[in-house]
Amino acid sequence: MNFNRATNSKPSAVILMCLLVATVSCGERDSETQLAPVSDGERSYNDFEQAVGSFPYTASQERQNRIRSGYAQVAVGATKDEVARALGEPDFSQDLYSKDARPGWLGSSWSYYLSKRSDGVNMFDPVVQVFFGTDGRATWIVPSNIEGLHEKGSPSRSRT
Repeated sequence: MNFNRATNSKPSAVILMCLLVATVSCGERDSETQLAPVSDGERSYNDFEQAVGSFPYTASQERQNRIRSGYAQVAVGATKDEVARALGEPDFSQDLYSKDARPGWLGSSWSYYLSKRSDGVNMFDPVVQVFFGTDGRATWIVPSNIEGLHEKGSPSRSRT
C-alpha cells in the first residue's frame, strides 16, 4: 500500500511542477526583450567602408551642404523618412542594444560623416548621428565637431 501511494504521488508532483513552470513563465512575456528588425534597408558600416575604399574620407561638398542645411529641419520625433528627406541617406545604420543581463534592442542610429580620418573611432571627426527608438522616431540628434549645429533631444529619451 505504501508503494502505491508513492507511485500515485509522482504524477501529482509532475503536474504541480508543470503548473508552477507555466505560471512563472507567463509573466515573462511582458518583459521579453524586443528583437531588432532584420534591417531598416540602409547601408551597414561594412557597406560604407567598402564604398569609401580607403581613408581618409571626405563627403562631397554637395553632401556636406545638404547635411548642414537640412539639420534645421530634423526634430526629435521625426521618422526615418523625414530624416532622410532632410539630410539624405545616411552613410550607415547600426542597431543599438542594451548592455543589461538580458540585452534587448533599443532602436538604431544613422551616421552622417562630413569627413572621417580613419577606419577607427575618432572623436574629432565631423559627424551628425541620429538615434531612433524602437518606434523608428528620432530621440536624440547629435552633431559633433560641426560649427553652428547643436544637439537636439537627449540620450535618456533614446532608452524609452
